[in-house]
Amino acid sequence: MMRNVMRNVMGRKMFALACLLGALLCSSSAFAQTCMFGADNCINIHIDDIAGEDGNGNYDVATYNWSRPGGASAPLGAASQLNFTRSRLDSTTVQLMHAAANHRTAATADLTVVLQGTVTVSYHMVDVQFESVQHSGQVLSPNPPVASESVILGFKKLVYTFQPVSPTGQPAGPPVTFTWNF
Repeated sequence: MMRNVMRNVMGRKMFALACLLGALLCSSSAFAQTCMFGADNCINIHIDDIAGEDGNGNYDVATYNWSRPGGASAPLGAASQLNFTRSRLDSTTVQLMHAAANHRTAATADLTVVLQGTVTVSYHMVDVQFESVQHSGQVLSPNPPVASESVILGFKKLVYTFQPVSPTGQPAGPPVTFTWNF
């Protein structure tokens, strides 16, 4: 009976780790990255030719989702989209608004998720276009108001890479890659 209890506990821990890994996304050919603000676990996006929060094109991401408008049956050449949300507005908000208003393009953008310093998943996007910027906010009384910013990027090519990791967050085997030209 004790063996079954341990098996269930270990199974739940592995399931929780798998869920955590599924929620995290990152990119780097070396699969090692430092998070902004000194964190060990994070989601970042780097966009070419945009200053970013850190002055080097990097933004700290609170949430993201990737989709293909029209699903798999969308016509060849239809762009895919990545939507990322930042948990604050700052001086770089204006740069993102200008980029979206002018339908600016960037050569590449890389969304990465870092787990204990290891990039577990990455989205490398090619031929990226700024599609929109949206703001939202709420008051969580008695706390101050919270504002966030969502940015939608369209792109023509995606290289998705998953790096399996051990329970300690270290790489466990070779990365797996998928490339899709839209």
